[in-house]
Amino acid sequence: MQFALWDIYSGLQRLIQQEEGQDLVEYALVVALVSIVAAATVGSFGQAVVALINYIVTHYLALVG
Repeated sequence: MQFALWDIYSGLQRLIQQEEGQDLVEYALVVALVSIVAAATVGSFGQAVVALINYIVTHYLALVG
């Protein structure tokens, strides 16, 4: 049992010390941040477009009707 835990511990230490996967993690973090910002921007921009369309429809109906 003690050897199995030591193998797991030493394997985790090797993973932590390796730098080969750091670029992939950094790219993933950048993509996640860009996605969050884009979603927030599209959400607020979408609400502004809906408000503009409602404004146009309301004023158009007032002119026609």
